[in-house]
Amino acid sequence: MHQSKVTLDGESSSVPAARHFVAKVLASSGADDEVWAAAQVTTELAANAVVHAATAFVVRVHVDDDFVRIAVTDRKPLATAARRHFSIDSTTGRGLRLVASLSTSWGVETSDTTKTVWCEITRSTLTNDPSGSNDAAVTQLAGDTSRHEPSSEPRRGIWGQVA
Repeated sequence: MHQSKVTLDGESSSVPAARHFVAKVLASSGADDEVWAAAQVTTELAANAVVHAATAFVVRVHVDDDFVRIAVTDRKPLATAARRHFSIDSTTGRGLRLVASLSTSWGVETSDTTKTVWCEITRSTLTNDPSGSNDAAVTQLAGDTSRHEPSSEPRRGIWGQVA
């Protein structure tokens, strides 16, 4: 298990800094297969903190054998995080849909002074077969899609919050 965090300014230059931080944590934790998806959701969550909260924010990453959890906490609890409806011509409004599609689950937690938007990405279970064939693992994953559905049951998050 590996946990790391960084505090960044609420400026646009902090978005790539957040993405690079998460990629570095995942690479050092052996979670290379999850770097692409984690980078995408981190970009969205950090950009939302910069655009909608305009405050400094904290990026937390937790990596264990089963999942990667990314959480972005800003200091504007009243700026809600919700999937929005958008027109075909809209240039914004798709970020949390992307987060939802790339993660196993996601959510929002608020306090009097902060808002945390988090997501979890299930770790890859594909074996590293030297022959390059992961057919058995792919077949196993294709037959078991239940693990990729977000749970409707509340559960305790890794930082003690009810997720």
